[in-house]
Amino acid sequence: MRSTPYKKAAIYTSATGVHRNRAKRAGPQILADSVRIPFGMERIRIRIQFEGGHSLGRGKAQLLETVAELGSISAAARSMGMAYRHAWELIDDLNQCFGEPVVTTTTGGRSGGGASLTPLGEELVQRFRAMERATGRSIARDLAALDQKRVTQKPPLRAGARPKRAPRGR
Repeated sequence: MRSTPYKKAAIYTSATGVHRNRAKRAGPQILADSVRIPFGMERIRIRIQFEGGHSLGRGKAQLLETVAELGSISAAARSMGMAYRHAWELIDDLNQCFGEPVVTTTTGGRSGGGASLTPLGEELVQRFRAMERATGRSIARDLAALDQKRVTQKPPLRAGARPKRAPRGR
C-alpha cells in the first residue's frame, strides 16, 4: 500500500459496521471515495480491500473487462494508457488474493498469444459491477436530495492561475 503525504478521509464499511478514519480491520472492507450517479457530476467509487493488502476496484474491473474484450493483456494495457508490467502486476495481485488465476494466457507463436478471463475473473467483474449498481440504487434518493441543495458554480481559480484567453478571430 502506498503512503501519501496527507491523511485522506475515508469511510470503511465492513461486516462489523461503518468506521471513519480508522485503521483497516480484518476481512474485506469497502472504501467509498466519491459518488457518481447518472443525473449529476457525482459518482460512486467502490474499492474492496481484502486482507493481505489486496484490493478490487473499478480500475482492476475495467482492466479485466478490457482483457476479455481485446484478448490480450498488452493490448488492454495500451488501450488504458498503462504499462504492460503494471497491468500484469494488477492481475497478479488478484491471482494471489483469490489463490487461482483470473486470467489465462497463451504464449505467442504462429497463431500469436492471447489472454482470456477464467470463470473466476468473469465472476469478479460481474459481482463487482453488481455491487456498484446496488450501491448506486441504494443511495440514489438521498443523493438526489443533496444534489438539489448543491451550489452549481464554477470552481475558483487556483492561487496564481490566470484565466484562459479567448481565441483570436482571424
